[in-house]
Amino acid sequence: MTDNIAAHYFPEVPRETVRANLVSMLNTTDQQLDAELARFGQELKLRAAINPEIRSRIAVAVAASRRERSRGESASAGAALGRTSRPPRRMR
Repeated sequence: MTDNIAAHYFPEVPRETVRANLVSMLNTTDQQLDAELARFGQELKLRAAINPEIRSRIAVAVAASRRERSRGESASAGAALGRTSRPPRRMR
C-alpha cells in the first residue's frame, strides 16, 4: 500500500521518504507500517481529505523533501511532521 500512496499522491517524492513520513505520522515502526496501512489506510485517506491539519502536515513534509532533494541533503523530512507523545487515535 505504501507504493500506491507514494506513486499516486506524491510521485515526485522518493518512496522511502513517503514511507518514513507515514511511519512518523502513524507512530509505528517500518516493520509494522504495511500492517498498519492495511488496517487504517482508508481511514488515513479520509482524514487527509477532510482534515486541514493532516493535509498541512503532509504538505510540510513534501516541501521539506523537495528542498532536501534540491540541496542534495541527506536529512529526513520526517522531522517536519513532528512526533507526538501520545499514540494515534484508532477508529473502531
